[in-house]
Amino acid sequence: MPRDFPVTIAALEEKFSKLSDLTDQIARMNVSEEVKPDSFIEELTFFLDRLREWNIGAMPFPVRKSCLSHMSFHREVVADIITETRSLLLASHHQSLQGLVSYHKKFNETLQELEMKYGPNHNFWRKKRDHSSD
Repeated sequence: MPRDFPVTIAALEEKFSKLSDLTDQIARMNVSEEVKPDSFIEELTFFLDRLREWNIGAMPFPVRKSCLSHMSFHREVVADIITETRSLLLASHHQSLQGLVSYHKKFNETLQELEMKYGPNHNFWRKKRDHSSD
């Protein structure tokens, strides 16, 4: 298991706080052509690679639930940044936008896989929820 695997909600919050900081930096490309988001997009990709190493199924139920929630929110934030960037049509950010779209696609695929395994409509989730009052 990776050494950065979060087993508490506080540890998970810390990981996603860093992710939020990265998306804030990337969103700045929509207000200035001088912002160079490529290094931040690389950090997002690194985060996704690390996240794929996590054994989500081994997380305590509340942590897993929070993780999927954070991931869903992140997916929407990145989609909003992409939409806004496309509407502004800043030529200087065309390459960065392509990188962000590629990252978003990979992140979305990963999240869909995890939702299939551990999402609220999966039997694993229902069993945990049904036994949570035990």
